Amino acid sequence: MSDKAHKEIDKYIDIGSFIFSDAFYSKLKEYQKESDEVLSDTHGWIDFLINDNQITEKYLENLITLAKDDLNH
Repeated sequence: MSDKAHKEIDKYIDIGSFIFSDAFYSKLKEYQKESDEVLSDTHGWIDFLINDNQITEKYLENLITLAKDDLNH
C-alpha cells in the first residue's frame, strides 16, 4: 500500500472512532494490521495485489454490516 493511501486510511480510522462503534473501529484496526503484514511479507507486486485483495474481501462485508448497524442506531 502506498504511503499516501496508508495515511488516508489512518485519517479515516481516527475520524471513524468518533462516529462508529468500538466493534467497527476494532475491526478496521484488525484490517489495517493484517494489510500491513501483507505489505511487509510481499514478494513482488502481483503477490501483493492478490494478497491485499483477499484481505480486503475478508473484511469488507463485515465492515459494511458494522457501519450500517452503527448508522441505524
